[in-house]
Amino acid sequence: MAVGFYLSLLMLLVLSAAAKKNDVSTDLLMPDVSPQVHDTYYCHPLKMPEEPMYITGFEPHAKKETAHHMLLFGCKTPGMRRNVWQPKLAGVYLMAAYGTIPNTGKEVYQEVACLYEDKPTMHPFAFRTHTHSLGTVVAGYRVTDIDGPNTEWTEIGRRNPQLPQMFYPIRKNIPISQGDVLAARCTMVNNLDHVVSTGTQFLCMRADDNTTVTALA
Repeated sequence: MAVGFYLSLLMLLVLSAAAKKNDVSTDLLMPDVSPQVHDTYYCHPLKMPEEPMYITGFEPHAKKETAHHMLLFGCKTPGMRRNVWQPKLAGVYLMAAYGTIPNTGKEVYQEVACLYEDKPTMHPFAFRTHTHSLGTVVAGYRVTDIDGPNTEWTEIGRRNPQLPQMFYPIRKNIPISQGDVLAARCTMVNNLDHVVSTGTQFLCMRADDNTTVTALA
């Protein structure tokens, strides 16, 4: 099955053919794109060969002054039948918790919650957790009917931040609407001989044609 890849910026991929077991390098370039404003997302599909291939490495060809990050997705059918398109409402919703972690060797929680006040409904499809060495678990939630009788917590994502830090898919649809609360908890354990002051992040994100990107931290 041919696979189309969405590329937000240019990069070099090293592809390994399953049968021949040899590596092939190829440049994947975003064609004729020049962002005019900050925080611009572009998508570009690339049809891959019918022969099974494996991505064994990649090298970004971009400068930090112009490229914040690049996302690469594999899919059977591109999201749009265009060479390049820009998601209509795409971004990153970021939450951060800060505090001190006593050196007790016991679990300490750093928590944060924000009321979502914008009108567009968000549909998170992936999340990323991040802490430094003392973090053990980061989890994010959607809270509905926060002031009513039917308050409900729905987990968006949970991950050990010491595992490889990348975006992981959210397996179910969790729409976030105006009036909902986004909350996150970072679990920390300090076995050092001193108190630590730190900040932690939980990040989730989604971008498509008509929904925003979601991120928690």
